[in-house]
Amino acid sequence: MKKKVVIISIVTVAVAALVILGILIFGKLNERTLRVSDVSGDASITRNDIEKIELYKNMNILSGDSLVLNNGVLTLKADRDKYIYFDEKSELEINISGTKRESETDISLKRGAVSFDIRKKLSKDSTFVVKTSNASISAKGDIFRVETYEENDLQYTRVMVFKGGVDVRLIDKEGNESEEEQFVVEGNEILICEDENITQYVAAPSEIDYARLPATVLKRLAKVSSRKLCIKKEEIEKYLEGKAEVTFKYNNKVYCVESVEKDTVILSTPTDPSVGGEWDYDFTKPVKEDIEIEWKQNSSDTEAEK
Repeated sequence: MKKKVVIISIVTVAVAALVILGILIFGKLNERTLRVSDVSGDASITRNDIEKIELYKNMNILSGDSLVLNNGVLTLKADRDKYIYFDEKSELEINISGTKRESETDISLKRGAVSFDIRKKLSKDSTFVVKTSNASISAKGDIFRVETYEENDLQYTRVMVFKGGVDVRLIDKEGNESEEEQFVVEGNEILICEDENITQYVAAPSEIDYARLPATVLKRLAKVSSRKLCIKKEEIEKYLEGKAEVTFKYNNKVYCVESVEKDTVILSTPTDPSVGGEWDYDFTKPVKEDIEIEWKQNSSDTEAEK
């Protein structure tokens, strides 16, 4: 009898242990993740009032972090199925909460432009929201881009949808969000304008102007064109024919990437990465194709470093 009791006790403990292990594993699998997928150039975060923490590949990003890409490349990966691609001169703050099954992602785009690729449709209890100073964009499983810029003392937000559809709401000067939604379907873009008195749509949604997109964005779209985008790869390649990608490199690493029209000269160059050198290129020559430009340091400075 005692032997049976012992066996039952052992089995009970084993089952309890397996249950606990299963709960721990399930919890770990359902835990949200956010990390740097790709980075080069001048990219950093501000965390807990500590400014300019340099980013590195596979670095974990915390909820509440503010990220800046001045030049170069920066891609974030959330929950293994959500990608966030920064344009240069862009800054955002990101907050994540919940679980993978019931997730909340809130992004505040402070300047620049960012592209989003949500590869798995969100559950009905999950949200993914991008906000600018004058617009709130909600997505469920889409490929889209949000750009904010200032022109003639007016603040603009442009939203482009390449797959799926997003809900857009206006945000007024006091930060109040409109109850009325504007749904933007794939293949369309919408422009919001904010002046000192009012925030409003410039016009109804219209077809995307692909010609104004940087070459880096077009190339990224070409790579995922098989996922039933609103534009075919052949069409993207036609837009790319008129653009060239100029990659500036410093110490064998990408410093920044710029898109220019082919057969034109580079009108502006990035800030010098160090004193005592120059970009190794004749900037009076028109750009004919994709090129890389290296930083050439003065020989005297190179010797001094040794």
